[in-house]
Amino acid sequence: MKRFFFLGSASAVAILAACSSPTSTASSDACSKYFDTLAQTTTRCGSASSSFDPADKTNFVAFCQATVAAPGSGVTDSYLNTCNGALAATTSCNISQVAGCENPSGKLANGAACYSGAQCVSGECSKTGGVSTDGGIADAGAATGISCGTCDPRAAENAACDASGVTAPRCMSALTCTNGTCVKPVTIPSGGACSYTGPPGTNCAAPTTCIPGSNGAGTCGAPPKKGEKCSFICDTNLTCTAGTCQDKVALGGACPTGTECQSTLYCDSASKLCAALKAGKSGDPCATGVKCDPGLSCRAVGDSALTCMPLKNKGEACIASANECAMYLDCIGGTCQTPDPSQCK
Repeated sequence: MKRFFFLGSASAVAILAACSSPTSTASSDACSKYFDTLAQTTTRCGSASSSFDPADKTNFVAFCQATVAAPGSGVTDSYLNTCNGALAATTSCNISQVAGCENPSGKLANGAACYSGAQCVSGECSKTGGVSTDGGIADAGAATGISCGTCDPRAAENAACDASGVTAPRCMSALTCTNGTCVKPVTIPSGGACSYTGPPGTNCAAPTTCIPGSNGAGTCGAPPKKGEKCSFICDTNLTCTAGTCQDKVALGGACPTGTECQSTLYCDSASKLCAALKAGKSGDPCATGVKCDPGLSCRAVGDSALTCMPLKNKGEACIASANECAMYLDCIGGTCQTPDPSQCK
């Protein structure tokens, strides 16, 4: 099952999944607290995610423990505890900008087999094929469902780059890929002029954001609070309605643009009113406005319509292409299980 594991950024790091045995009580405690902190953070920021359903906590902790135990991993108990404390103390909803939660680098040298960039000194685990330092094929694990790669160098300042890492290396962590070249990002202080539409690598200093003006121009500052004027950006859990930041709309309220409803509701496209999500049972269609019951996922098999279907638990038979394993498990060799990073060699 596709999963989301926040280490600095929801999409920046593909983190190791768990091996079959736990590592230590310390890791279990740190990982358990990390799950709780991430769940609280996403709820506070109005973006509650099914990735942090309490029913998935056991799989998450095992997934996290193996990340700590993986060869060369930069994710340690200390890292998790520091990030836990930082998230608990911040009001920011941009985890990647929270000091103490930056994407960690590992200890494996370039050329070593890897499962995640968190194992590599460079922070880059390329999965485009190649031969690892011990002679094994870097992506050989794919035959058993394990996605392996090779630790690759990242591009230095002024070198060619590709933000996706496909046609050229990604940039080193202190740089950003702008127009195909690695450059130092420009941080704009509060009150400085900014462009809401770019250019890439130009960012307002945290925790400010670019408040839009006209023609894409803006000013770095704190997001408008309740009752203040707005274009479309407001502080957390507020919405910009008729040019003023207001509380998100409750059940039955109007949602003319489709973005005004509270996070537990959805905007009905026909009535343009905020409505309650309908509970989806196994076999029910799950288009907009339906939330599948716990233990089910909204997916399609082949050309079928989106339907609420049961998720498979650890040890149950599965079909890899069906994406039917529970959160934090993968279909490996026809069975839902947690990948073993040691197979990447």
